Amino acid sequence: MLAQVSEIFACLGWQLPVKSLRQLVFYARQELSMTLALRLQRHGRKSRPFYHIVAADIRSPRDGRFKEKLGYYDPNHEPSVIEINAPRLQHYYRNGAQISDAVRNLTRIKKIALSRTTVAQEEDTSPETSTPTAETAAPLESEADNPPQA
Repeated sequence: MLAQVSEIFACLGWQLPVKSLRQLVFYARQELSMTLALRLQRHGRKSRPFYHIVAADIRSPRDGRFKEKLGYYDPNHEPSVIEINAPRLQHYYRNGAQISDAVRNLTRIKKIALSRTTVAQEEDTSPETSTPTAETAAPLESEADNPPQA
């Protein structure tokens, strides 16, 4: 199998970065299992914290590598300064990123509503667009004019 994968990479002009099938499986699993977390990254000096809101792999350290910077939080000013890129935060949250308690509290303060569903999915489930059932449908004019006789 490794030989087949190596041939495919060679046809594309790429070099296979692994030397064994075991390494290939390891890297494939690593890429598939990459879960993101929306969390704070601490910066600033001692007793003067400053935080970046980032989307980072859950396995990376708190102040380590991150995928994208989504905003910042500066608690040193009165009132605290919070800047968040809401569309990108919503994008990551909708695609399954875990959100830390601190970032969830900051989104509540900024009144950013997070949902796992897209706008299109919400429109599909809205009651206005659903087809009426027999119970909810309005009676026909002929039925309204001629009530059933008992």
